[in-house]
Amino acid sequence: MKKSVFSMLLGIVFCSALYTQLSAQSGGTNPQLIMYRYNNYPTQPAPVFQGDLLGTLRWNGLSAIGVGGIITGASIQSYATGPVSNGMLPANMVFRTGAPDQLNRMVITSEGLVGIGTMNPQFNLHTVGNTHTTGDFFGRIHMDENGGNPGPDTYTEEAYLEYKSG
Repeated sequence: MKKSVFSMLLGIVFCSALYTQLSAQSGGTNPQLIMYRYNNYPTQPAPVFQGDLLGTLRWNGLSAIGVGGIITGASIQSYATGPVSNGMLPANMVFRTGAPDQLNRMVITSEGLVGIGTMNPQFNLHTVGNTHTTGDFFGRIHMDENGGNPGPDTYTEEAYLEYKSG
């Protein structure tokens, strides 16, 4: 009995001592989950470097009872993508799916570019592979055999597409 009470008290002391590192604000007007990455643990904290993994959110599930039964179905990772300096931390978000191994599917860069099927997007929305749209399309499409030509600047330069049956 004394042994179990001592173990319980030791656990409470341990948890309360680490409360600030283990807790996340879950209420109020601005709830947040903060992941704080630094290097040189457990001594004096040091800044992160370009290429460092800043954190991972994982969605795990039990696929079987026993060893290896808990697997990740999806995750989001963030990496420092540029030089880190005082007040500057360029980072991306990488969306991953697949089991048993996670594969990078989509990225949002520190510049706000979105890549699907590519981790190095060159456009606001850069897709590699086939795309499919259902419903009405509203906007402009620029088609050009010469990728070096700039996109249309005015509505007078738009291309219109018509579907002809038969």
